[in-house]
Amino acid sequence: MPPQGDEAAGPVEVGQLEPLEYARKAAITVGEDDPTYLRVVNNFVRVSAIKHTSIGYTVYTDEAISLAIEALGRRRNRDSELSGNLAILFTARYQITRNIKDIENAITNMFQAIRETPGGNLEELSARLSNMANMVAQKYERTGSKHDVKDLVGYAQTAVSKTPEGSRSLSGRLSICSKALLTQYERIGEPDTLEEAITVARRSLDLTRAGKTGLVGKEASNSVKVTPPLTGHPLTGHL
Repeated sequence: MPPQGDEAAGPVEVGQLEPLEYARKAAITVGEDDPTYLRVVNNFVRVSAIKHTSIGYTVYTDEAISLAIEALGRRRNRDSELSGNLAILFTARYQITRNIKDIENAITNMFQAIRETPGGNLEELSARLSNMANMVAQKYERTGSKHDVKDLVGYAQTAVSKTPEGSRSLSGRLSICSKALLTQYERIGEPDTLEEAITVARRSLDLTRAGKTGLVGKEASNSVKVTPPLTGHPLTGHL
């Protein structure tokens, strides 16, 4: 069980929570009719996700999730950035709780973020698709479902296809796709899938050798990262 109340996991240095405290205060005091309402709540969720991934479970993780759900429920038009950051925070909490509902909620919110991402913003769209592949991979670790592994491959492939030409993220996303295909081959045993995994891996390696590499995408949350799956074929170190 994650620590409750003031029992945050691990030592926290003095001043380490100051930005989080400030973001929380703003989020719990802003009125829902305030034009900055969604932006302020989103900032609390974003900072919570950053802190959670850097120091472990924080005292405000659950509160940030609750405020984000409430904020999204009050808006007819979903906010893609808030949905994406909420998905990342659910994923971070899943890595502590191992509660399957957390990763399922992460997937639901990232799906909504993808749906609401402007079609012309390919870098943001491809980053979210890559994050979604990571989340589905973590769910697949628990379920072993053929449906999940096919979703994993689908999102990984789409992330590659939507990555803008010349993006330094392409090599990493190709690597993710290759590992997803290998996972599918191991689960289903289709020889063509193995050949495709090898081809995609070679393409990733060629780009890496050419020096065309960088962070494997970034969310709208100022590069909040999703931790890779803990077993099997980890998809990436940086989404």
